[in-house]
Amino acid sequence: MEDDASVRNTIVTFLELEGYQVEAVSTTHEALEKLGGGGYPIVLSDIYLDERPGSTCWPRHARPIRAAR
Repeated sequence: MEDDASVRNTIVTFLELEGYQVEAVSTTHEALEKLGGGGYPIVLSDIYLDERPGSTCWPRHARPIRAAR
């Protein structure tokens, strides 16, 4: 989940070139619709979105991985 199209497209391209299947969204609303069905082993999320924090979309059973600073 990334609201900046350029960043989102770069991430998608990189992951697909590495052989991963990717579904990208730009809003928390889209993310919640997709995550509602489950089946995602990993979720990459921008935490600073315009409408609300990306962390509000993480499934309850998910464990966030903090990025290195």
